[in-house]
Amino acid sequence: MASQQDIRRAVPVGAWFLALALVVAGPLLGGGYLLLLDYPSGPQSLQLNPFPLPSSGDLGNGIPLLGALALLK
Repeated sequence: MASQQDIRRAVPVGAWFLALALVVAGPLLGGGYLLLLDYPSGPQSLQLNPFPLPSSGDLGNGIPLLGALALLK
């Protein structure tokens, strides 16, 4: 069980680290662009896969399927 003296000594240290964390991370808490170097934030590239793996669950490329649907209309 922590004594009153230990608690009184830990409060200023905790407040110091909380203030330091807010100074460092404070600009990230506002609006704007957060730079994550391992996060691709650009446009998604097309996945043209004429022969997908059987385990992928894909039926194949969407362009031939859309062409077949256009012919059926």
